[in-house]
Amino acid sequence: KKLHLDQRWTTETIPLAFSSLMPQNKLIEWLHNLFLQIVLPPERDPNTQSRKDLPLNLLTYLKVISRLIDVGYPIHWFSTLLQGLLSGSLKTNARPPLSENRQINQNWKSPLNVCPFLPDLQLAVATYLPDILPLDSFFFVPPLKNFRRYRIALPEVDPYSGRQQASPVLVLFFLPGDSSSWPLQKLRGFVCTSGDDKEPLDVFCVSIWEWSSAKREGVFWMTEERMKSLTSRNYRVAICRVDSWQNAAQSNKMAQLSAAVLDEESPSPVVQS
Repeated sequence: KKLHLDQRWTTETIPLAFSSLMPQNKLIEWLHNLFLQIVLPPERDPNTQSRKDLPLNLLTYLKVISRLIDVGYPIHWFSTLLQGLLSGSLKTNARPPLSENRQINQNWKSPLNVCPFLPDLQLAVATYLPDILPLDSFFFVPPLKNFRRYRIALPEVDPYSGRQQASPVLVLFFLPGDSSSWPLQKLRGFVCTSGDDKEPLDVFCVSIWEWSSAKREGVFWMTEERMKSLTSRNYRVAICRVDSWQNAAQSNKMAQLSAAVLDEESPSPVVQS
């Protein structure tokens, strides 16, 4: 539907005429900004009640693409978009916001390193796109059948305690066992800087997961190949609040990824319409 200046709603027939669509370069930059808003939302006071710019998970990003295809945008535009994101190095003018009131210089054109979000994006693409785009054209995406559901106990986590009950947005954060500090404080700078000499940051943020406050348990999806690789390197798991980018666990404790249990009850995420 379309809202007119006099507050009247009218129904638009889709697909729209090509002449009515946004130019490709502007649409792609808007979608790059939306991706960065979801994976690296602006920092803000976790104790406020504000829901401004409340991010969702990357399944929502794929739903937006599906809707844009229905509206009439050419499918191959989105194939190009996703191939760029899945390569891990994103050439774009878009930049993630630093905070609610500060923005990174939009004219800085260095490629973005989005590798920390690739496992999450791969799962979203494998889950949502096979009926829209030919999945075999995405060389960086394992088929959905290769993903497995895992459960992991996180008994020390209490992200909703006290004043933190103001709708915190939580992600699972995977980091190497030899990390001596909390590397999420470096994540934004890592994404926005380029060069072969920069410090590696071998971490992953996963937005597509489930949290049971009653069981103190997290559920996530990962390929067996990646799971074996991470457990062999003694990776740990934590719940991170993306409003403050802090560990949500009491005393900043984490769980060993090797403690995760394979669960075959639901092999893939539930995609709600």
